[in-house]
Amino acid sequence: MPASQFIMLSFSYKAVKKSNLNLFIRIYIYNFFL
Repeated sequence: MPASQFIMLSFSYKAVKKSNLNLFIRIYIYNFFL
């Protein structure tokens, strides 16, 4: 697993933990289109 992907996953997890779904969706879409 690449380090950048791990950082993205941990960042996404923090976003969900804060219930910031808008940010999570944005990160997910951004990661999907990379």
